[in-house]
Amino acid sequence: MQNKPTIIILICLFIGVQAFAFEGRNNNVKAKRIDEAMINKLIGNKADNIILKNVGRIRNIRHDKQSFEISKNSKILYVVPFNRDSGNGNSTTCSVLLFDSSGTIKSAFDTAGPDHASRYWACDYVEAMSFRDYYPDGSLKIIVVYYATPPSNERFLLPVILRLNFKKPSLEIDEELTRKLEDADANTIQEVRAFFKKQLKHPSH
Repeated sequence: MQNKPTIIILICLFIGVQAFAFEGRNNNVKAKRIDEAMINKLIGNKADNIILKNVGRIRNIRHDKQSFEISKNSKILYVVPFNRDSGNGNSTTCSVLLFDSSGTIKSAFDTAGPDHASRYWACDYVEAMSFRDYYPDGSLKIIVVYYATPPSNERFLLPVILRLNFKKPSLEIDEELTRKLEDADANTIQEVRAFFKKQLKHPSH
C-alpha cells in the first residue's frame, strides 16, 4: 500500500509530460503576415486558372491584407484570403487559397458570399484571423471573422472556422463548428473561443 501514492504521482507526472509534449508540438506552429509582393508572387498569373467548387473561373481577385505564412517544423504553407466578384455580379464573395512552399495551390474555396449556399450574404473582407487553436490530431483550427452585408445593408461580423491539415496538406471549412456559431453572439476571436469553451462545459446547450 505504501507504493500507491508513488504510483499515483508517477501517473500524474506521465500525464503532465504527455500534455506538455502535445503543447510543444502545437507551439511549433508559427504565423506571420506576408506582404503584397509575396501575395502577388503566389497568385501571379494563376488567377484565371483557379477554379473553386461550384464556381467558374475566378475574375477580378482583390487579395486581403490578412494573408499569412504558416510554418510548422520545416513545412511552410501560405493562407491567402481574397475577394472576388460573385456570380450575380452585384456583390463580392470571400474566398481563400492554400499554397505549399513551392507556390502550388493545394486548396481553393469560397467561405462566404452570394455564391455560398449557407453564408450567402455579400462578404466584404477579413476582419481578423487567429492561428492559436488546435484539433486533437494537431490540425490547426483557424478562426476567421468576416465583415458581411445582408440586403438590409446592416453590416455584421461573421465567424467561420477553417481546418488546416499539415500532413496532406489541405484547408477546408469546418461546417459543423461554423454552424454552431450561427446561434452564438460571437463577433471577435475571443468571443468565439469563449463560446466553444462554454460548449465543452455544457455540451447539451
